[in-house]
Amino acid sequence: LLVKRFLNRLLDVKSPKEVLALTFTNNAAAEMAQRLKEALEGKSEDNEIKKIVEKISKHALKNKWDEGYIDSLMVMTIDKLALRLIKQTPILSSSGVNFLTDEDPDDLYRETIRETITSNAENHLLFKYFDYDYHKLTEQLLALINKRDQWLSIVSDLLRSNDKNIEKKYFLIHDLNIIYITLSNKIFKKITKFCF
Repeated sequence: LLVKRFLNRLLDVKSPKEVLALTFTNNAAAEMAQRLKEALEGKSEDNEIKKIVEKISKHALKNKWDEGYIDSLMVMTIDKLALRLIKQTPILSSSGVNFLTDEDPDDLYRETIRETITSNAENHLLFKYFDYDYHKLTEQLLALINKRDQWLSIVSDLLRSNDKNIEKKYFLIHDLNIIYITLSNKIFKKITKFCF
C-alpha cells in the first residue's frame, strides 16, 4: 500500500526528489527503499504496480529525470530528514557549518543509563534481579532502548495511567515487563525521556 502511494505521488511531480517517505527506523527506511527499487525495476508481481511503473517511466522521460533517479528516492527516517535540514541551513538552525552527529548513540545511552542508575537509591530490586551485575543491567537497558519503537507507546500509556496496579494488568515483552515492574516510575521516566 505504501509503495503504491509513493509511486502514485511520483506521477504528480516534476522531480522524484519532491516525494518524501518518512519512517521511524533505519530498517523500515531500507525496506521501503528496497521495495520501491524493485517495483521501479519491474520486479513486482502486482499488475497495478506494473501499470503505475509504466506511467512513471513515461513521466520520467517527459520530465528528463536522471537515469539513476531510482537510487536517489527520498526515503529516510525522521532523524535523517532533520539532520539534512540542519546541514542545509547551518545559520538558520544555529548549528554552524561543522555540525557533527553520532550515528551510533549507544555510548550516550550508556552514560545516561549509568547516571540514572547511580543517582537513585530506589533501584535495589532491579539490581537484585540482575544479581548486582551492573554491566548486565546496562546492556539490557541499552537493548530495550534500541528496540523502543516496539514498546515506547505502550509504556507511555502506562506511565500516563493513574492505576497503582498497572504492572499486574499489562504484559509487555518479557524483558521490558521485568524492568518496568522493578523500576520505580521516576527512574523509568528518566530512562525513557531521551527516547523521544
